Amino acid sequence: MSSCRSKLVPSFAFSSALALALSLPALAADVTKPGRVAGLIVEKSTDGAFLTWTPVATDAAGQPELVDFYAVYRGTTPDFVPDTANGTNRIGSATVSEFLDSGALLAPESFFYRVTAIDAAGNESTTRNPLVASVPVLSGSWTDTSIVLSWTSAEPVANVAGYRVHYGKRPGVYESVDDVGLATSHTLTGLELLVNWYVAVTAVDIHGNETAFSNEHVDAIAGRVRTLAHDKADICWALRAARPSRATSSARTARRSSCPSTSRRASGRACS
Repeated sequence: MSSCRSKLVPSFAFSSALALALSLPALAADVTKPGRVAGLIVEKSTDGAFLTWTPVATDAAGQPELVDFYAVYRGTTPDFVPDTANGTNRIGSATVSEFLDSGALLAPESFFYRVTAIDAAGNESTTRNPLVASVPVLSGSWTDTSIVLSWTSAEPVANVAGYRVHYGKRPGVYESVDDVGLATSHTLTGLELLVNWYVAVTAVDIHGNETAFSNEHVDAIAGRVRTLAHDKADICWALRAARPSRATSSARTARRSSCPSTSRRASGRACS
């Protein structure tokens, strides 16, 4: 749905340098964990236990990831839990996808290993499948000042330690995260105006492992986004996230009636 919310400025008023500056996104914080390490193989050698694994190339949201290093944890039972908080059972790290545990050479007991990937921002991947079997189903809506979210409980509830709300200004790229405890609703406030916000929720189990992301919800504060594109002939704009809400239908009608009658308002080209 199109909207005419402000006076249109002829395209020649924009310099190419300004247009380029407007198109460059600001650098965002990285709050998304790397994807899980897969393909871990442990082989006994004359020097100890030699570990290899498949390098991690994407984060938990499926976006390209640059891993800073890998952390190696060791336990004496198959179901041991890596101490990612304090590192009590972390035995070393590697910048490549292999590691030699020389301490296992003369040990009388058997050892079990888990490996995590850590990015430059310090986000650490999960080490095992979460004890939560189902991911939340997310829904939401906008108000004039916020985005209101709610989601279904992850199951089984007894294994859920909390939920995390991830959000950013690009699909699948989240620059902020809110830990909301066991709440199944949350309100985002203080967000930048006139842009779409993309939101997803994860559940965290009692061992600190996160589920996959929920479905992604997109909204904008007050349902308004800024101009999407312009060129020499026309200006194209849209309300991607706008939906009818309280007292908006009459306001939208009023805005439509105030649009200029010149052909510059739009040429019929699809927004992208």
